[in-house]
Amino acid sequence: MAEEPLVVAQVTVTPIGTSKADITEYIRKCIRIAHMSEMNFQETPLGTVIRGPLGEIMKVIRKMHEAPFESGVRRVRTQVVIDDFRQEDPSSPLLTAGAARELAIDQETFDS
Repeated sequence: MAEEPLVVAQVTVTPIGTSKADITEYIRKCIRIAHMSEMNFQETPLGTVIRGPLGEIMKVIRKMHEAPFESGVRRVRTQVVIDDFRQEDPSSPLLTAGAARELAIDQETFDS
């Protein structure tokens, strides 16, 4: 059986209708779930980026989505973006963080 392809996903979990404007405590619980998953991930100001097999990532996303409910929140909005690039060589540098930074720099310096 072929190994499941690696993908990159960005997850943003937003608790809605909390008793206070600061949602940091809920987000920390979601980030802790990413830490405990042992997946490759990176925290950003607008979400968490996770790299790994799609099936495993979806399990982590489900746990992250459920975490605010377990803390008493009654409504949660979770946004997920999945970049699934199927290529011949899965170790290609396109999927590395360094390559992503290089692409971002190229885009920032491109004159439109």
